[in-house]
Amino acid sequence: MQIKIVLTGKPKNCLKDFIEEYVKRANRFLKTELVYIKDNNTSEDKILKLVNANKSLLIALDERGEEFATLEFADFLEKNIKQGNSLFFVVGPANGFTDEFKRKADFLLSLSKLTMPHEIAGLALTESVYRALSVLNNHPYHRA
Repeated sequence: MQIKIVLTGKPKNCLKDFIEEYVKRANRFLKTELVYIKDNNTSEDKILKLVNANKSLLIALDERGEEFATLEFADFLEKNIKQGNSLFFVVGPANGFTDEFKRKADFLLSLSKLTMPHEIAGLALTESVYRALSVLNNHPYHRA
């Protein structure tokens, strides 16, 4: 079981440092990797090849996906960890995913009803993953 977080495009340096810090922290609890994919017309195909090669559950971020509170998200991760699923979170390109790609995803996740730049979505996702893993490991980072 592992978590891979795929960001389409590279974030600006100020956000990149924060994103990579949360991935590093999450790695203390569960193998967590960050993958950058160039934003172009073949990025969705590259993502699908990576997911299939790793036999992972594809979780695409989309504003119309399911929203979780922190403890619900922790439960979602825990359920999948117990089932032995590797999770492949994908933050799409600036213009979003195609409908075809979203149909191929195993799960659509929304971080917020607000629209946000994909770089900020990447930061919110990595922090949320770390926070959920800290909840599952009784780490004091999350103060409820």
